[in-house]
Amino acid sequence: MRTVTATDPQDLARWIEQDAALVIDVREADEAAGNCLPGAHKMPLSQFALEDVPAELDKRVVFLCGEGVRSASAGQQVLDDGWLPQAYYLSGGVGGWTGAGLPLGGCA
Repeated sequence: MRTVTATDPQDLARWIEQDAALVIDVREADEAAGNCLPGAHKMPLSQFALEDVPAELDKRVVFLCGEGVRSASAGQQVLDDGWLPQAYYLSGGVGGWTGAGLPLGGCA
């Protein structure tokens, strides 16, 4: 059985800079409150549907939430259903991102 892989904020920041990651933010709209990672796709977990997950196999698909729990669950779901061959989640979520001193921006 494949498992979703944790990644740290520094690796994700590097992947975003290299255009090598597709970030999917599974937080609900009220949680995001205008604080999003640049370029992240918004897909609240309450409306999560596998067919809406872009299958950009040339990029790492990284799921994001507030603390890393729900994003790990969403990533595992796409693996269990065979939608993607590999998936990542941001360890510590947005809290880990900001704790590492990385910037957030406005949500699109």
